[in-house]
Amino acid sequence: MNNCKVQTKNGTVEGKLEDGVYQWLGIPYAKKPLGEYRFRRAQPADNWEGILETVKWSMKPLQPPFLTSNPDVEESEDCLYLNIWSSGTGEKKPVVVFIYGSAYIIGEASMKTYVGTRYAQDGIVLVTFNHRVGVFGGYDLAHYPEGERDYDSDIMISDQIQALRWIHENIEAFGGDKDKVTIMGESAGGSSVINLIASPATDGLFHQAIVQSGVIGGAAKPEVAKRNMHLLLEHLHLTEAEISKMKDTNTEVLQEASLWLLNNYTRENPGIFLPGNVYGGGFLPEPPLEAMKKGRGKGIRLLIGTNKDEATLFIHGDSSNMMYTKEEIEKFFEKCHTPEEVRNKLRKYYNNFETDQDIKNFDRDYTFTNQSVMAADIQSQSADTYMYYFSFEPEPATQMGIGCFHGMEIPLAMGTEDISEMKYLYEASDAEALKKMADCLYQAWTNFIKLGNPNGTGDMPWPKYNTDTRKVYELNTECKVLNNPYMEMMEAFKGLKGYEEIS
Repeated sequence: MNNCKVQTKNGTVEGKLEDGVYQWLGIPYAKKPLGEYRFRRAQPADNWEGILETVKWSMKPLQPPFLTSNPDVEESEDCLYLNIWSSGTGEKKPVVVFIYGSAYIIGEASMKTYVGTRYAQDGIVLVTFNHRVGVFGGYDLAHYPEGERDYDSDIMISDQIQALRWIHENIEAFGGDKDKVTIMGESAGGSSVINLIASPATDGLFHQAIVQSGVIGGAAKPEVAKRNMHLLLEHLHLTEAEISKMKDTNTEVLQEASLWLLNNYTRENPGIFLPGNVYGGGFLPEPPLEAMKKGRGKGIRLLIGTNKDEATLFIHGDSSNMMYTKEEIEKFFEKCHTPEEVRNKLRKYYNNFETDQDIKNFDRDYTFTNQSVMAADIQSQSADTYMYYFSFEPEPATQMGIGCFHGMEIPLAMGTEDISEMKYLYEASDAEALKKMADCLYQAWTNFIKLGNPNGTGDMPWPKYNTDTRKVYELNTECKVLNNPYMEMMEAFKGLKGYEEIS
């Protein structure tokens, strides 16, 4: 029976029916992270009496202002809520859980890009959820001796795991199949997907994964994470011994400090990854790729890939979020004691970093491509794996000099290009080419979610990835198979040691 009222383990929720799709917006999946639960790992949600109305967005996480955020949604530390779209509560349908990106300091589940109406109309249950970001959960302060009392480790991934546990326990009441769950994320969300595959706390919570432009090397050991946290404390005029004072610092000051760190962390330590998950705790005991090599996530089917111009949005002068000059790349080599042989290989492959494009290509591959290939290599040993290279450029993006930029594929893959915050890029594009591209991505993603294969049941040419041939599927208006396209790039990066090796 289809009904807007659904009984969950915690109580009854009532959503709404819109465009033939049932929506439940703002369901609590964890305790409010306030009071004694502030800066603590997520805990199971409290039960409620009566009927909880879930027809509008919950508040989004506290975060610095950002251009693509939803201005109609207020911010709060009370943000641990999820949203569900389903065509009905009867027959069990495949489930996809989307995890937003945005560098672990911003992001929200209430962006129009992530709305699940189209997926639901096509027989998929979509779930999105908020998790804490920035100082309130995206940074790990518990590894300081002075922070052990006041802060938990693994806060952000604990939110994500608690959301997955709630979904596992309740999704069948909304028409979802708890045994057919795909987790999907882009950028920091893609990194989160890899971290969740590698976590010992997620067994049985999902069965497939989609990783779009993930910063897979972003999970850091405590010594590396402290390089970023030292800068944050210095900006707040706090010493390590005063770290507990952050709990009482004005939230606007903390948000400003998060934004400052995002725009400055790589000046001090070029090539260091953005502040985020730290391994060594119970939810993420070791580097994710190392855990996967040892069998974590064995059998989980994987769709993974990157975009042609990943770095263009992140390079903008002194506030660039990546290395933006030849001198910064060389400083990175020096700081990480990179052997001269490895430096010379990379200099040769990237034309000695002489042009802006050479630098952007190096940043793209260092941050996204190289370790995405490593993840595909590992996962393809135990499960069907498919890798893509997305190269489509809407005309306005070409004119703006950002090309096939980071995140550009999300609305096309989710069927939200008509309502997305990025719709202005698509509206000014060639309509025929855009429709062809959108149909291609949407069909491939929904095929994978439903069937574990982007080709669906038809005879499409996207081959499985394996370490013998390393075939990658280029997604553009004319799709094609690329044969081992990253071989020379991978060889150039072989032997490069990052901050993990020296801290």
